[in-house]
Amino acid sequence: MTFLSIKEGLHNDIILQTYGIITQSFFVIRRNISGLNFKGFLTEGDISQIDDILVSFIKKLPSDYLGNIYSSEDKDYEAKTKLFLETFHLTSNVNPRILNNETPFGSKIYLSDSRDLSILTNYEDHFLLIFEFKYHSILKALQKLEFLIKIFDKTLQELNQTPAHRPSLGFLTLNPNFIGLGISLNYSLKLREKGPNEMQIELNPE
Repeated sequence: MTFLSIKEGLHNDIILQTYGIITQSFFVIRRNISGLNFKGFLTEGDISQIDDILVSFIKKLPSDYLGNIYSSEDKDYEAKTKLFLETFHLTSNVNPRILNNETPFGSKIYLSDSRDLSILTNYEDHFLLIFEFKYHSILKALQKLEFLIKIFDKTLQELNQTPAHRPSLGFLTLNPNFIGLGISLNYSLKLREKGPNEMQIELNPE
């Protein structure tokens, strides 16, 4: 499945009504670099290489997504990363033996000033990109997401890097549930019932 097939499948654009019902909408994009091990087996050189790709990618972003990069050496890095993971419901489900205890919260996190784009490197997959959108139109959100991924792919090409991909499977991720596009759409719904007894339901489908 590709972005094109998704957009073609939207015979009628899906409109996410806001009226207090949809409280959060975001895409999670997982990418790994071909030839590099997963987290638990990364060398210092591998980690540095992935972080260098992040810096190159950030430099290519339009001003709408400008922000700051924080490193694991920064004193507030762990707090920022924990908040990021909690905000986007990204608690690790990976076997602890696979994870690298030296970088339990990844090695770098990028937070855009607009809060539309956040990126965590070397957490589980090499890159974990979050694109949070506030558009009512899912089609418009997909177009923005496609634009960002094209910049990411161009960055890899210029650095002679390729994403981990198999023709029969798609993009490879540490969690097999996300193999394929390596992308999931997450959103939270809040349903309210008028009256003294108020009901709230939080849903986070993937």
